[in-house]
Amino acid sequence: MNIKIKEPTPEHSLKQMYYAYYAKKARVSLGLTLEQASKLVCSLSYMSKFENMLVTPPTRFLKQIERIYGIEFKKVDWLRIETILNSLLIHFLKNDLEPIKEVSDAFDELDFSATGRIVKGYYLLMIKDYDGLRKIFIEMKDIVNNISRKEQILLTLLKIGMDLSKHQTADLDLLFTELDSAKITDNYTLWLINYYKAIYAFHLGNIPMFLHSYDSLRKRNYLYNPIDKMMILEMLYVRIIVNEMNVSEKASVWEENVAAFSLEIQDDLFYYKTLIDLKNIYRYGIADEVLKADKQRQPRFMAIIGICAYLNRVPKVSELFLNLTENLSVKEEDEVHEVFINYLRLKFNGASNDELLDELKYKIFPYIANHRYSLYDRFYNYEFATILESQAKYKASYFRLKELHFGGLF
Repeated sequence: MNIKIKEPTPEHSLKQMYYAYYAKKARVSLGLTLEQASKLVCSLSYMSKFENMLVTPPTRFLKQIERIYGIEFKKVDWLRIETILNSLLIHFLKNDLEPIKEVSDAFDELDFSATGRIVKGYYLLMIKDYDGLRKIFIEMKDIVNNISRKEQILLTLLKIGMDLSKHQTADLDLLFTELDSAKITDNYTLWLINYYKAIYAFHLGNIPMFLHSYDSLRKRNYLYNPIDKMMILEMLYVRIIVNEMNVSEKASVWEENVAAFSLEIQDDLFYYKTLIDLKNIYRYGIADEVLKADKQRQPRFMAIIGICAYLNRVPKVSELFLNLTENLSVKEEDEVHEVFINYLRLKFNGASNDELLDELKYKIFPYIANHRYSLYDRFYNYEFATILESQAKYKASYFRLKELHFGGLF
């Protein structure tokens, strides 16, 4: 979705938009021109201002419109809706589902505004209904440059949130650049942008980018910091710092901090911890930690166990991985893990180098062009280079790849 965020301009209230939209729709369906309708209600000038959302009409005027057009405006608590909308990102950051659902349901009944579809999108993202989200983006595609600046910014953040959830990163640099160029001043919007940048950077293994976004969140005097998400970033920061500590120090730092979080957040933090521990000698205990925490049925942890089996060459871990991943069926957001797991299964089941090379060239690399995941990217590139090295006809290509790209897997 190509979004070009507009320059700041005065924006109409939803109340103005609702009355103008339905009045004009009714007038057109009756075959009346603006001038003809105005003769029945008010001056042509006022009617024009009304339909162009330049005035908020009094109740008496609206009653006349209802009588002449034969319509009935719905009774709407506009103050309640506007209040929730103005706090939309706060509710989203706090995982406060009910107010967002309330406004989404209200807009479903009104069915007149792009704002309603965007609010529904945030609700669908929170419940992970990606099929519903895709439909919204398809609906918005042709009107994205005609909606308000505020709607464009909310839609851009919604797209980033969905893409991060599904590990689809092809458009993220472009979307972040568009947000940066929009000169946004709202604190809550800036908070979410920097939070998304930090998570994106961590998964890409771009530590400088992570630290820059983290520092922006930590140092800026925001009116509101979502505690759960800030704590996630703080724990990621702790994991980066303690990367050089010994095993006992690591365990102590982790145990002292992680128990403060909800179970859902603990789950994410435990995963981030395993990602960092893969880069040092502590990786030999990771598979046992996953089993002890009873997380081995989650696809992302299945993949971690597979990497441990590959790195540590322990038969029982390889057998555990193959048993866990047999007849695997995953949710859409876990597809990036499934692709990786299927490659490892091929490898562990004795696929030839030619078969693995074909899998990488014709399936894996086209897929990861739009689904970036730094841990798996490094693995695929390492595998590709290693296979090339083993085949004499590819030796020159291998050495060029190794020289340009990396010096090892971890």
